[in-house]
Amino acid sequence: MSTTPDFLSHLNPSQLQAVEHFCGPLLVVAGAGSGKTRALTYRIANLILKHKVSPENILAVTFTNKAAREMKGRIEQIFAQQLAEQKYGQRLELLPEDQQTQLRSRVYKTITKPLWIGTFHSLFARILRFDINKYQDDQGRKWNRNFSIFDESDAQTLVKTIVTQTLNLDDHKFNPRSVRYAISNAKNRGFSPQQFELEQSNFRGRVIADVYSHYQEQLAANNALDFDDLILVPMRLFQQNESVLSYWHQQFYHILVDEYQDTNRIQYELIRLLTTNGETRKSQWDWQNRSVFVVGDADQCQPPGTQVLTTEGYVPIEALDPNQHRLVSYNPHSSAVVGRVNGYRFNKASRPFSGNLIEVTVDSQTTRSTPNHRWPIRWNQQAKEKTHVVYLIRRGQWYRVGWCKLFKSDGGFQLGYRARVEKADAAWILVATDNRTEASFKVSYIAARYGIPTAPFEPINGATEYTRQMLEQLFNVLGDVLPERGISCLQDFGLDPNYPIYSPDIAYQGGRGKSTIELAAINLLPELMDIAVYQGGKTVAWKPIRIQRQEYSGLVYSLEVEKHHVYFSDGLLTHNSIYSFRMADFTILLGFQQDFGDGLPDQDTRTMVKLEENYRSRENILQAANHLIENNTQRIDKVLRATRGIGEKIYCFAADDELEEAQFVVSQIIQLKRQNPELDGGSFAILYRTNAQSRAFEDVLIRADILYTVVGGLKFYDRKEIKDALAYLRAIANPSDTVSLLRIINTPRRGIGQTTINNLVTAAQELGVPLWEILSDETSVHTFAGRSAKAVKKFSQLMSQWQEQMENRTALEILKGIMEESGYIGDLRNKGTEEAENRLENIVELFNAVQQFQEENEETSLEGFLANATLASDMDNLEEGKKAVSLMTLHSAKGLEFPIVFLVGLEQGLFPHSRSLRDPVALEEERRLCYVGITRAQEQLFLSHAHERRFYGNREPANPSQFLKELPSDLIDSKVGMF
Repeated sequence: MSTTPDFLSHLNPSQLQAVEHFCGPLLVVAGAGSGKTRALTYRIANLILKHKVSPENILAVTFTNKAAREMKGRIEQIFAQQLAEQKYGQRLELLPEDQQTQLRSRVYKTITKPLWIGTFHSLFARILRFDINKYQDDQGRKWNRNFSIFDESDAQTLVKTIVTQTLNLDDHKFNPRSVRYAISNAKNRGFSPQQFELEQSNFRGRVIADVYSHYQEQLAANNALDFDDLILVPMRLFQQNESVLSYWHQQFYHILVDEYQDTNRIQYELIRLLTTNGETRKSQWDWQNRSVFVVGDADQCQPPGTQVLTTEGYVPIEALDPNQHRLVSYNPHSSAVVGRVNGYRFNKASRPFSGNLIEVTVDSQTTRSTPNHRWPIRWNQQAKEKTHVVYLIRRGQWYRVGWCKLFKSDGGFQLGYRARVEKADAAWILVATDNRTEASFKVSYIAARYGIPTAPFEPINGATEYTRQMLEQLFNVLGDVLPERGISCLQDFGLDPNYPIYSPDIAYQGGRGKSTIELAAINLLPELMDIAVYQGGKTVAWKPIRIQRQEYSGLVYSLEVEKHHVYFSDGLLTHNSIYSFRMADFTILLGFQQDFGDGLPDQDTRTMVKLEENYRSRENILQAANHLIENNTQRIDKVLRATRGIGEKIYCFAADDELEEAQFVVSQIIQLKRQNPELDGGSFAILYRTNAQSRAFEDVLIRADILYTVVGGLKFYDRKEIKDALAYLRAIANPSDTVSLLRIINTPRRGIGQTTINNLVTAAQELGVPLWEILSDETSVHTFAGRSAKAVKKFSQLMSQWQEQMENRTALEILKGIMEESGYIGDLRNKGTEEAENRLENIVELFNAVQQFQEENEETSLEGFLANATLASDMDNLEEGKKAVSLMTLHSAKGLEFPIVFLVGLEQGLFPHSRSLRDPVALEEERRLCYVGITRAQEQLFLSHAHERRFYGNREPANPSQFLKELPSDLIDSKVGMF
């Protein structure tokens, strides 16, 4: 397969530089939406197509299963398109469906299947399936290749058993959940139980170390690993076995890591070992035909001036000293403010940022953050009772729009349910309204404007007349254009394709909307979400938020707070600036240049690329914005770069008064619509500093009969029946998995009481054998099970039968068989309750999950599915449909863009506001707000000011804004007049 001449032609220069990098280290610093996923996927394709790298020699690490699936899908699309044009001389989507399927199948077998693409946990679990038998821990414990993976619930159960039964501890003093957290924290720092114990200076710590030791013994006895072990054990295996490390070092010549800022020290060490083969001397590293390519962004931050609550009171974030200060935090389990006396330690970093900040306000308290900064929120009653939403959901390359009530009548999160039923991998809320008719109307408009279907991805409960085949045909035909349309729609609504409000990996955590969940700032919805506000003492109050957006250019600061990972920012509870995954260490990203790269300054380095292009506004608009913001003291050297040509000059009109200013704006709208029939009212926006300025424009628009609007918007694998079904499968795949056996031995009830179970467990412990050896031995069963012996024997025979068939039957066949023959499905049917019906529907959905896994991976083994399942478990009033001209304050722009923008009222004392004229910090904020207004324009920008203006009924003289003088004169045309 060879590349076509235009294979990389659509990449911008920075993306191209990253993609064409072949050997050696490279750090790609990329903000959200800057094309980092494209750079990653095209780099993999370029390695294979141009440099003839075998797919099995490429390791690509992501942080979510969704990201891994998306990357595989994009790579498959690239190669299938290549094959279609090479073999048939046509684009893929124009070929008959059977030919498309043949090409995709060929690409899967030769390209995507051999590629090692996945999360850290899934990839290194796969490595352990080959080599875990060569590993032993510091106590000599060993594991077999058919090990089970305990999810968090299994781990919690095991810890609770050790705390309350094995060690007979007071579970109030040693809360099992807290103990489990401490063990996980220790593993993510690389500590064994013995190493952890050496660090403890008090009795409680030493007791937890003892629990940790018993916990590891029980994991080994069950031939099981927990989620943290999937990272820690491979690292230790590589460190203790040079031949194993050497083998995998030779396997992976090119290593790619996404979201590098979210790696922890164990993950970093795995990448370092695989890249260098354990060689610590940088001068001895051999980069011939080898590379490490990481993509990261540390922009989950807050700007200077942010007041952070410490034990000493509020301190500006820029003045925080990790050696001097300790932060006050919040314990979500006790719903109490904690650390007011001793506080919590934290790490801190800073970096430049340029773009929109999200301003979050509750009552009179306001703070700001970058769009991907996470916030703990609660849905309020208005959201749960009255709100309908217009949503965009995605499934691979498919996108569709629709609407629904945000919450179901029983309190369930309706949007999450819709997305899950349709097997969507992401969802965004475009509009929120309390009017269902308005929601339906907006869906129709958005579908027409962007060319995005409203048909569902799946035929749902007979609610649609479409068959699955018809729907697949529809979305496959549009598959090549829908991503571009979907992204365009999201960006127009001020949202980010990288930060959905729902995905399977960040699925709604609250279960019927009762809990606190964490969302990126870009997804915060005013009036529908509550944020915690510090009230003093140990208390917080949850109150509704207001949201605005501000353009900002300058330093931002990242914090990482120990234990609870939250702190108070200007009195509002917010999450760690950069903490996303377990023990993530953002300094790893900052240290890449010293650890792997050439260590040179940004302007000289050859081992770092920045993706910083802007795909929105014309060049002259961006030049003006950049020139303006240079007058601020807090800014960065990075500038917005246009990719869309110079465009029209910026027009500045000097009016006699506010009425003539309004007449000028309206006359321009009429003339431009007449000259450009493709423009409608929705193409225009009038932006002003204060709400009071809208009146004059409204009067003139009404007289001109122009329509206007004033713009002022339980995880599946945690369910009991799913955990029961997976426990059956784990016990079949790994008979030593005692935890799973104990879950199902009397589920459904089969006459095996707790006393019998205790006797069987005690016998296994005394003999030092797994529980299964007792259950599968007829003599032992009769000895220890008493009157329940017959039921125990029947259960063990059932499990033995399916264990014997494991190699010859698919995962789906095994699941369906064991669910029927165990009586589990029959028990649910016999109950005849609504709850039982819901549980039965979930079991059927699990069948679908297995089927989907087998189809997507061409992998039918039970072990393969179990590994996948375990890893999977862990502008409100804008009347777009009416094509209305938009009037709004600059603070209400919410990241929206319009082809043509009128930025009005540029007068000293009005904009910049009079309150800022004697305050340098406030004046810089006003300038950033002007920057926002300028960059809302995509094609053409008009500026205006008046020589006099009415204030409180009197005419007052007005002087042009100082911001006008700060714009480059060669880009401004002041000769435009009224038509």
